Amino acid sequence: MQSVFTDCPHREKLGWLEETHLVFPSIQRFFDVQAHGRSVVRRIAEAQLSTGMVPSIAPEYPIFSGAFRDEPNWGNSIILLPLYLYQSYGEITLLEEFYSNMKSYVDYLSSKATDNIVSYGLGDWYAVDQSTPVGVTGTYGYWASVNGLAIVAAALNQTVDAQRYRELASNISMAFHKTFFNATAHTYATGSQAADVFALEMGAVPSSEQQNVIQHVINDIRHRNNHTSVGEVALPSWFRMLSHFGHDGVVYDFLSRTDSPSYGYAIKNGATSLTEDWDGPAPSRGQGLSSQNHFMFGAVDEWFMRSLAGIQQADDSFDYRILNIKPAVVGNIRYVQATYRTSRGWIQTQWERTGSNFTLKLQIPWNTVANVYVPGVHATSDYGTFIYYDQEIDKTMFKVESGNYVFQSIID
Repeated sequence: MQSVFTDCPHREKLGWLEETHLVFPSIQRFFDVQAHGRSVVRRIAEAQLSTGMVPSIAPEYPIFSGAFRDEPNWGNSIILLPLYLYQSYGEITLLEEFYSNMKSYVDYLSSKATDNIVSYGLGDWYAVDQSTPVGVTGTYGYWASVNGLAIVAAALNQTVDAQRYRELASNISMAFHKTFFNATAHTYATGSQAADVFALEMGAVPSSEQQNVIQHVINDIRHRNNHTSVGEVALPSWFRMLSHFGHDGVVYDFLSRTDSPSYGYAIKNGATSLTEDWDGPAPSRGQGLSSQNHFMFGAVDEWFMRSLAGIQQADDSFDYRILNIKPAVVGNIRYVQATYRTSRGWIQTQWERTGSNFTLKLQIPWNTVANVYVPGVHATSDYGTFIYYDQEIDKTMFKVESGNYVFQSIID
């Protein structure tokens, strides 16, 4: 993390851009990267071509060809990194300064699309299941660009643009569904986990099919003995969609594995940092020894903080002004404690499970409000305002302001 976000420092020392946004939610939980991120965005804008295309590395020291230079999930860092910096730190000046660059990149992708499908790129890089069509990952990158730009436009009060990009994002989602949905198998494209989680995150899946599609993902995970099959592009979506649909226990089962491919397998075989290949120092699929210092699979840290510890920012919030505290009680975990420093102060969650008794302790920073979702029944709070009990997800919601709180409940 010197000058640029760098993977494989022994080999290339290049600023590959996909990681700047795919792994950003994990990075910003442990490092204050507001100033560094601002510098990286400026390097990206400097590398952008007059056509609007954003090269896959910035600064663009070597000039690659084909998808290694032009990839939707790499190039869209010009939109997503400034957006994430705004959401994490309230950094709105970057949105203002580079708004025209963002629009130019979306225009470029639109020029490459056919009926709102973008069919080029590197695919789901380093996936175990390499069957996912390039058109799936390329279109996801196109949608992420447009959806992100719609949020940016709204933040800048560019209401006409915001509506236009929301409509385009919706059209891309509908085109994705029309092109790739398999109604018989309740899955997308080849049925890969990546294709399904992309569809879910894009809002491409009709409400009547959402449970079928997420169940298809889970069935494939179980069939693979509780393993993921995705690569670096789909991994953040994989974690988020399993959590969104209430299946953090499936994530826990994967993270408990020590056989290939898994984080546990890499650790078991001597990895001391994240690696380029799922198998780390002991590749078992004939790919050869890969980079041993490569942060592209770091999305797991987002799950630890967002789901296990429950520290989430509300969708319509920025600078952590509105929180959703929603811890996932999974597996045989009995105690979790996490802290995160925002510009407003420290957020801390600590939960403990003793038998059927659950206790959640919170610290909420200054000038912040939080919706607290306490697992289990008969939830009580010392000061929080009770809102309602949701039987479907077995959680009780409270609303609190800044301060320290204790919640207790009974869980199965």
